Amino acid sequence: DALEKVESKYREGLTSINMRLQEQARAIRRFNQNILRGKQIGDIIYANFSDVETLIDTVSKARKNMSAGEIKKQLKAAPAVQGYNSKEGVVTVLIDKVKFNLDLNMSASKNADNYYSKSKKARVKLKGARGAAEKTKAQIRDYVKKGRTAAEKDVGVPVKRAVRKLKWYERFRWFRSSDGLLVVGGRDATSNETIVKRHMEKGDVFFHADIHGAPAVVVKAEGQPVPEQTLEEAAQFAASNSIAWRSDAAFLDVYWVHPEQVSKTPQSGEYVGKGAFIIRGKRNFIRSKVALSVGVKINEDTAHVMAGPEIAVQAYAGNGVNIIPGRMKSKEAAMKIKEMILEQTSDADQSVVKKLNIDDIQRALPTGGYAIVRDRKR
Repeated sequence: DALEKVESKYREGLTSINMRLQEQARAIRRFNQNILRGKQIGDIIYANFSDVETLIDTVSKARKNMSAGEIKKQLKAAPAVQGYNSKEGVVTVLIDKVKFNLDLNMSASKNADNYYSKSKKARVKLKGARGAAEKTKAQIRDYVKKGRTAAEKDVGVPVKRAVRKLKWYERFRWFRSSDGLLVVGGRDATSNETIVKRHMEKGDVFFHADIHGAPAVVVKAEGQPVPEQTLEEAAQFAASNSIAWRSDAAFLDVYWVHPEQVSKTPQSGEYVGKGAFIIRGKRNFIRSKVALSVGVKINEDTAHVMAGPEIAVQAYAGNGVNIIPGRMKSKEAAMKIKEMILEQTSDADQSVVKKLNIDDIQRALPTGGYAIVRDRKR
């Protein structure tokens, strides 16, 4: 009919614009990652300045008298060293769970400054990418408006707005990692069971905090190897949504295993309650901090709230308010978070965020009390 023809015409045009917006969103996510990573590595170098400086000096001197093979053998004794490239003059290190390269032709301070500089350059690029995305969003809103007007003109009656259907994972706790992978967690025993039985597949990764009273958390691998960064983020998500939040804990051990290691079938003498599982085989532990960030992503005329590790939230939403366990009540915290998100939101999206229901923010928060971290450091 007339309505279908008009909708089909505008849907095709909208698909093209949305594809452009998705590409811009990926660029924004990449720049956000580079901003945070550059600053993070610079901070790590200065926090371990003496050790980094000694390593650079030692390897630089060794390069004058030893072969690349001899240097590699010597470096095996250094637990922080992950690799050495004699041709490029670079040593790869793992410090504070972050892997990065040190340029042996630079001092420790120059290496740190180099990473800070990369962070600043990414921030400039981010500004341009966000500006382009805002123009695309405005174009989408204008296109949708024109489509609705054309449809109403042809049909002769106002066209009702479709109610947005929730994605399956929005019934649970969830976030998108900085690598773009979906991570879901249970809200209670029933949802723990549902996630594992219905949604965990071969290749996914199962997480659980090493404490009674924690959600089942699953990384949806989507047929790809799960990056180390996503493992770290999922562990932090699992720790922060556990009872550790209500206990005011700062750190918690979390383990991950493969789906085939997770069972509901007890052996003799074992008991498995609802929402609980038996883990067979090796557990891979990660020490995680108990802290989250809450961000709001604008998609056309809809605001999506996501709570997860800071780097993931910044990559997904481009904004965020960091929280840790505290004494602030849920409603008060949600109102403050909304207020602070508005301060980070462009003029074009202000009206969408203002319409955001406080309940949606509260639903994303861990159970307990809250404190807002204004300087993003903990």
